[in-house]
Amino acid sequence: MSALITLSSVTKRFTDGDGTLVAVDAVDLELEAGSTTLLVGPSGSGKTTLLTLIAALSAPTSGEIHVDGKAVSRYREHHRTAFRRDHLGVVLQDLLLVPDLDALDNVLLPRVPLGITRDDVTRAEALLTRVGIATRRGTHTRKLSGGERQRIALARALLGSPSILLFDEPTAHLD
Repeated sequence: MSALITLSSVTKRFTDGDGTLVAVDAVDLELEAGSTTLLVGPSGSGKTTLLTLIAALSAPTSGEIHVDGKAVSRYREHHRTAFRRDHLGVVLQDLLLVPDLDALDNVLLPRVPLGITRDDVTRAEALLTRVGIATRRGTHTRKLSGGERQRIALARALLGSPSILLFDEPTAHLD
């Protein structure tokens, strides 16, 4: 079986007024399809940065990232966005929900550029039921608990039936 996700000498540096911070340093990693992998380490060790690189939310300073045979580390921003929408389900520590949208609209948000279909709405409603908050579908997310917001983010990540799920502390707000 070949690796679904491959990182080759991936490095990510951030530069600010105080100098350069190396958040990820020459990481080599292979993840197989159907596997579950947990990254464990102390706060500030680069776990979130590594996840954002795999999720094509940012590009590495150096090195290569291949997902399902595609060199996503070479993609321009608009191609990375399409790749995420079409192949990944991502839940970050900051859930990135729009506070003035209700739960259902937050789940549907990734579909807006393509146009929301009735099938999208039906799937989103089913996912809200699956994560246990269907009765809150019309409530603005700013009025929901942390656990309810976490469930909305999980439903949104599952909306497109992604082949890859990436979670950054996915149970942080759940009971």
